[in-house]
Amino acid sequence: MRDARICAFLWRKKWLGQWAKQLCVIRDTRLLCYKSSKDHSPQLDVNLLGSSVVHKEKQVRKKEHKLKITPMNADVIVLGLQSKDQAEQWLRVSGPAAPGSPQRDGCCRGPGVCDPAPRAPAC
Repeated sequence: MRDARICAFLWRKKWLGQWAKQLCVIRDTRLLCYKSSKDHSPQLDVNLLGSSVVHKEKQVRKKEHKLKITPMNADVIVLGLQSKDQAEQWLRVSGPAAPGSPQRDGCCRGPGVCDPAPRAPAC
């Protein structure tokens, strides 16, 4: 994804407690969630400015590490992450999502890995 600060396939909690694996990207000040890496339009597009982002860690649940994002004018979003390290990385990137925050131009090549140089538009 071009101009992504971070990206990974994460679990997103849907209505009625169901989980769906989606490509989640933070670009500028927005959280974008795509059904697949081939989609051009996100299923979810939320501004993170003014949002509360909290890491919740539970040892007995199916998804041990969660980020609870409470946007100013939208429903709460819960993302399931694979590890504490991944949760902390997403927390750092999603917390200070303000203009002027450090951003990386390039394409995400894997969980949280963005290349410094832009690649083909199909990235």
